[in-house]
Amino acid sequence: MTSKTQKTVIFASILAAVLLTGTFATTVDAQQSKDLRNYEAEEIMRQLAPYIIQEEGKEKILTDVDIKERDRLQVALEKAQQDNRSKFDNPELKAQLLVAKEKFVESGVPFHLVGLMGDKLYIQLDASQKTNSLVSSQSLSSNLNVPVMVEYGDGVKRGACSSTHDDCDPEQGGIEITIKKSSTTGNSCSLSMPMKKSGVSGFLTAGHCFTGYSETVYQPTTSNPSIGYSSSSWREYGNNLDCDCAWIKDTSATPQQNGIWVYSGSYWVITGTDVPAYSDQAMLRGQHNNNGIWYQSNSIDMTNVSISQGGITTIGTMGFPSPFQGGDSGGAVFYNGKYMGIAVAEANVSGVDHTFFIPWDHVNSSISGLGL
Repeated sequence: MTSKTQKTVIFASILAAVLLTGTFATTVDAQQSKDLRNYEAEEIMRQLAPYIIQEEGKEKILTDVDIKERDRLQVALEKAQQDNRSKFDNPELKAQLLVAKEKFVESGVPFHLVGLMGDKLYIQLDASQKTNSLVSSQSLSSNLNVPVMVEYGDGVKRGACSSTHDDCDPEQGGIEITIKKSSTTGNSCSLSMPMKKSGVSGFLTAGHCFTGYSETVYQPTTSNPSIGYSSSSWREYGNNLDCDCAWIKDTSATPQQNGIWVYSGSYWVITGTDVPAYSDQAMLRGQHNNNGIWYQSNSIDMTNVSISQGGITTIGTMGFPSPFQGGDSGGAVFYNGKYMGIAVAEANVSGVDHTFFIPWDHVNSSISGLGL
């Protein structure tokens, strides 16, 4: 639940939204990876950064020459991004890729994932298929008559939850939860990640999803059994109320899974946590959010952001270009099998929708004893 009165104070920003892909791989052809990345936009973004990023509390002073160069780079960046989008806006190729996708699925070859990725058909196979030349990128490109990118790994597994709005068994990140007092209709938010606290099973979500203590948590809605109950010992905003985060003890008998919902019947395997940094890739999964396309990620382009909402000022948050809807609050931010933090807010920055999240190191320092 995003507060309508949220105020975002931005200490550092950069205007770029560069698309990078290849989330699950343990092995990927170097040339294919290069083809999928917008290297021109990335290089311009690196050149542009010194003209935009400023240290917290210090004013950025630009000369006339600096301003002229900054404006030139921003125009060049916009053109590079537009050119990259045009590259993938090809209805005829998309139709061919869809036909090839169905042909591959019907072939009976075991796979983890198959879908469209830009101008290629993306296929993720089990690592055991790595030495099978019949399902290599080259072989499948020839047989399906479209560009194919094959990765090998075990980043995504089959699961039982068909939708983020289902009664999920086992519980996993990114699914819908409802927080309710007896006198309220309830706040719809997202479960960020199953997480133990001092060995006790529970889960993380956004603190502002709660209006106070003594609230019951349901999954997905109040018509389903409860999975937790907030109290002064369970609901934690963190040190000096500066972290819009909450850990709730799981009181249900439903098992938990170290994973984040990806699409019907599948989930991302989360193997650990990661402390994100500027320019790192990040993805969002909330109950409504599908990040445009399930495999799309974006670079973290905002750091040292302070957000005030729900009576809580959270410092040190990060932002990256990503769609965000009401109900995605508390959602999971992650990349490449690593959990990175709790989604708490959204804002439009220079015409680009951004998701803001509390990075893992802030959550971990605010709520003691956390661990997968």
